[in-house]
Amino acid sequence: MSALPRRPRVTEIQKLVAAHFLLPLKDLTGPSREQRLVLPRQVSMWLCARYTPGSVSGIARRHNRDHTCVLNAVRKIAAVLADGRSPLCRHIARLEGKLAQADFVVFPPVLRAPRVVLAEERRRIEAAAAVG
Repeated sequence: MSALPRRPRVTEIQKLVAAHFLLPLKDLTGPSREQRLVLPRQVSMWLCARYTPGSVSGIARRHNRDHTCVLNAVRKIAAVLADGRSPLCRHIARLEGKLAQADFVVFPPVLRAPRVVLAEERRRIEAAAAVG
């Protein structure tokens, strides 16, 4: 008998991201602002905001940050993905693929993006529709 499908937990996403970027988990959640740690930490926060039902404050606590760091991470990663040219897009696609292949089922994303990101996305869609 198989277990019921469930969403990934914040700790599972953190471990996945740390392993993917070859970082110790304590560095991912630690206080350092080194560039080599900032981007993986932002990817982790973005994945948590997208795939877990936790609140922004809860995600921030699990990363030892405040809620504004999570909002900034969501905004920054969304902008990178919207551009589509960064190598980071391939990393995120691989991580999302690993989430889908793990022992839990990845349900459709929980959409909790800041209003600014949603407004920018709406403008982009409207502009594309006007051109097409």
